[in-house]
Amino acid sequence: MAWRVSNFSESDAVRITSVVDTKNYKIELYPIPRFHFVPNELWEIVDNPIFHIEDLTLEAVKARAYTMSDKGDESGYRMRFSVLYN
Repeated sequence: MAWRVSNFSESDAVRITSVVDTKNYKIELYPIPRFHFVPNELWEIVDNPIFHIEDLTLEAVKARAYTMSDKGDESGYRMRFSVLYN
């Protein structure tokens, strides 16, 4: 598990999404290898969406979880998303 804390920058603004816009973050909509299935215009947001802290739900977090069991890799759940906290 890894956590990273960073300042919000203007370039991050395109990744902000609402939990209502599931196409922007629901990982099960895009099978692996995702770069073949995620539309180009959504790639940056689907890869690492940013949720406002007050809008983040357990359902949204669960929608980002996926499992990996590649040879040589530690099996288990993975997820990647960011949270905007003011």
